[in-house]
Amino acid sequence: MARTVGWVPKKGGKAGEGSWRVRVSHKDDSGKTKWDSATIKAADHGGKRSSKVIAEKLAIRMEDDRAASAMAPVRPETMTVAELAHRWLAATAERRVPDAQATEVQRTNDYIIAAIGPVLIVHVNAAHIRRVHEESRTGTRGQPLSQTTRRHVHMTCVAMFRWAVRQGFLEANPTDKTDPPKKGFIPRFIIPATQQAAVVKAVQTMGPQRESTEWLMSAAVRISLATGVRQGELVGFQWGDWNPKSQILTVARSITRQNTIREGGKSQRIRHVRLGDAMTGWMGRWRDTLDALGDAHGLPRTTGEDPIVTWVTPRGPPAWRGHIRPQVLSRWWSHNRLEVAEIVNDPAIADVVWHGQRHSFVTAAIEAGASPHDVGTVVGHHAVETTRDYWRDHGASAGRVSDALPDFG
Repeated sequence: MARTVGWVPKKGGKAGEGSWRVRVSHKDDSGKTKWDSATIKAADHGGKRSSKVIAEKLAIRMEDDRAASAMAPVRPETMTVAELAHRWLAATAERRVPDAQATEVQRTNDYIIAAIGPVLIVHVNAAHIRRVHEESRTGTRGQPLSQTTRRHVHMTCVAMFRWAVRQGFLEANPTDKTDPPKKGFIPRFIIPATQQAAVVKAVQTMGPQRESTEWLMSAAVRISLATGVRQGELVGFQWGDWNPKSQILTVARSITRQNTIREGGKSQRIRHVRLGDAMTGWMGRWRDTLDALGDAHGLPRTTGEDPIVTWVTPRGPPAWRGHIRPQVLSRWWSHNRLEVAEIVNDPAIADVVWHGQRHSFVTAAIEAGASPHDVGTVVGHHAVETTRDYWRDHGASAGRVSDALPDFG
C-alpha cells in the first residue's frame, strides 16, 4: 500500500490556484493494484499550503480505512487491547522507517500489552492508562526507564487509541483524561568546558600502548565534544561531509544500532556544524594520519565516501574499517571512563556517560553566550525545550541572576 499527494495547478489560473490529488493504492482480490482517489481544492481550505495539510491527513485516513477493511471483520465489543495494538501496528507500519517501527513494536509489546493486553478496549479507562505508566517505570532489563522514554510510551498509547477512534472502534480516546508521566529533573553529568581538552588528551595517550581501537576513540571523543552530534551521526561522518575551506562539517546520515543507514541523521534533516580553526587543523592532520597508515599497510587513500572515524581492522588482512556500530563507542567509554577520570584527575568524569558529551557540548555553547535556539538548530533538536533540558549549568544561571539583583541584606 502506498499513498501520494500531488499538486494539480488550475489551467489558466494564477500561481497557487489548483487542487491536491490524493491517491492510495491497494490490491484487489486478483492481486492487481487499484487506487482510491480524492481531490482537495486549495480555494476551499485557505490556499495551497494549508490545503496540503488537509490533503495529507486525508491520505492517512484513507490508508487507515483501506488497511482496516483488508483485515478480518472487527467486533469492537470483544476486541482486546492486544488485538487493537496488533491491528494498529500493521495498519500504520508503512508510515515509519523500519527502525521506528521496531521501536514502536517493542514499546507496545513490553509495556502496553504487558500491562493491559487482555483488557477489552471498551472497558479501558484512565486507571488502565496509569497501569501502563507503572509498567514503564522499570525497563525490560530491570533498570529504571528514563522519564522521557516513559512519556514516549504514553504517546504510543495516545496514538493507538486515537487510531481506534478514527476507525470507529471507540467513541472516545481513554487517554484524553490522563496526563503523561511528569518529566522531572534527571541528574546527568557533563564534562566541563575547562576539562574537555584534557579529556581528549587523556584518551589520546591511552592509545599507543594498546590496540588500534584506542586510536579510533581519540578521534571519536574529540569530534563528539567539538560537534555535539549523536553516536550514530558521529560514526556516519564521511570525508565528503567535510569542507575545510568553509570549515563546515555536514550531518548527513546516522548509523543505527542495527548497522543500517538513516539519511539526515536521527532528526532526519541535514545539519551543519562549523568547526573552529584549531579543530579544522586537526581534521587535516587526522586525515594525513589515516593516509600514512594506509600507505604503511598498502591500502588506498581515503576518499569522500570513507568514514572519518575509522582505523585499520584488527582482524584478518589489512583493510579499512567501515562504519562502526554506535554502541562500540559507548561500550569503550563505559569500560574506560574511570581511567580517563584518573588521568585528568577529576573523579566526576567517571560519572559521565557517552551521551553526556552531547550535553557537555550544549552546556559549553550556552554558557559561552550562544542562544539555545541556535544551539538546538546545530544539534538537531526540534524543540528549544529539549535543548534547555540538555543544559546542565549547575546553578550558574541562578548565580548570574542573583548577582544582577540588588542586595537587600
